[in-house]
Amino acid sequence: MIQHQLPLWSDIAIKCSLGEAQQQQQGLGHIELVLGHALVICELCLEASRKGVGSDLPLPVDRKDALGKTWMCRRCRRRHYTRFPEPPRPALPRDYDSVPSPLDPEDAQDGHDEAHPIAHTDDTVLARARSLHGGDIGILAHQGDDYNTNHLLRRRRRKMLATKLTLVGLKFRSDSKLCGTYLRGSWYDPSRVAAVMKEMEWYYAETSYWDFMSEDFESAMSKTEGLAEWVQILVRDHGWGARETYKTGAIVETTTEDEQLHHRRDGARLLPPPSLWPLIDGWLQHMFEHMGGSVDMELWDQTYRPDPGAFTISIETDDEEE
Repeated sequence: MIQHQLPLWSDIAIKCSLGEAQQQQQGLGHIELVLGHALVICELCLEASRKGVGSDLPLPVDRKDALGKTWMCRRCRRRHYTRFPEPPRPALPRDYDSVPSPLDPEDAQDGHDEAHPIAHTDDTVLARARSLHGGDIGILAHQGDDYNTNHLLRRRRRKMLATKLTLVGLKFRSDSKLCGTYLRGSWYDPSRVAAVMKEMEWYYAETSYWDFMSEDFESAMSKTEGLAEWVQILVRDHGWGARETYKTGAIVETTTEDEQLHHRRDGARLLPPPSLWPLIDGWLQHMFEHMGGSVDMELWDQTYRPDPGAFTISIETDDEEE
C-alpha cells in the first residue's frame, strides 16, 4: 500500500504529462498510470518518448553494469553505445533502409529537382543507422516488421492501449479491429486510437449511425448522415443555445418514437467527445449563417455536408526526429 503512495509515481506522471486530470476522473492511482505507460517511459531517464513508435520507444539493452537489462529510450541508448560500442558486423539491407540517402551538396545547394545520392560504404551506413536509431535493436524497431521485437512489445502495447482507453472511460475490446491492428505492431498513436474508439461509442449510442451502416452505407457516410440528423434535432430543440448545450450536457430528453434516433440508449446521455467539437461547431456555424437571425427549421440547409476529409481517421505516426 505504501509503495502506491510514494511521491515518485506522481512525479513521473507529471514529468511525462500522462493525463493527471483524466486519471483522477477515472479513479486511477499514479502507479497504475505510470505502469500503464511503461511502453513509452525510459527506465533510465524516466522520460516519455515523444513519438511512441519505432526506434523512439524504450527498448531493452543488456548493460554490463549493475543495472543489467534496462529499457532505454533512443537518446539514452545512443549515449550508452557511444561509451560501449556494439561489435562490428556487415551492413544489411535493413540498415540501408533505415537511413536517408545523403544528397550531393552541390545538387542541394543549386536546388536541382533531381538530386543525386552520394555513394557510401557499408561501414558508414551501419554507423549512421546505429546512431540514428540507438543501436541494432533500434534499427529492428524502426523497420517495424521484426517478429521478435513486436512480440517483445506486445504486452506493453496492450497495457498502454488499455490505459489510454480507461482514461476516456472505455474498456479494451478484443473484438476491435483497430485495437488488434495496434497490438500487432502498427504505427498507430494509441491516444488517437482511444479517441476514435470514444467517437465510435458516441456515434453508436446517440446517432442513427448503425441504421445507415445496416443499409450498406460506408462508415464515413453513415457518420455524416447520422450526425446530420443529430445536429438538426439539437438546433430544433435548443436554437441558438445549441453550441453550449451539447458540450455541457443540458440536452433535453426526447420521448417520441421518431426522436429516438437522438437518444438511442437508456440511461444518461453521452456527450460528443471533445475530438468531435470542431466538426460539430463548424456544422452549427454553417447552419446559423444560412438561417440568418431565425431558427426556423424550414430554413435548414438540408443539403449541407462537411468535406468528407473531416471524417477521415488519421491515427498513424512515425519515429522520425521532431
